[in-house]
Amino acid sequence: MEIHTEIAGATKGRKYKVEVLNKSGIVLLVACWEAFVEDLAEVAFGLMLRRSKTPDVFPDRVLTAASRKLKEANDARRVWDLAGDGWKAVLKGHQDATLKRYVGNLNTPRPQQIDDMFG
Repeated sequence: MEIHTEIAGATKGRKYKVEVLNKSGIVLLVACWEAFVEDLAEVAFGLMLRRSKTPDVFPDRVLTAASRKLKEANDARRVWDLAGDGWKAVLKGHQDATLKRYVGNLNTPRPQQIDDMFG
């Protein structure tokens, strides 16, 4: 902002010869937003896992998605992965897979991408 004001002045109206500076500012803003969204997803899920005593604090959508691998497994004994605090490991695995799937491809944080990541 200081460089922009120094080059273009502080008066209102269209500014010339600062297009590259404007575009750079937009790229930096989007990069910061992307980093914030990624960190928020990781920290919020991790905090919920650490503090929760039971899995019922997670939305049904998350629990359903996290349990999908257990349901699809050829080994029926996989259901025992949920015993005791095992549900935390299952949800942690879901978190890791979700972050890898959505955050790895989050080059431009569009609303649908963000909704999918937090869903």
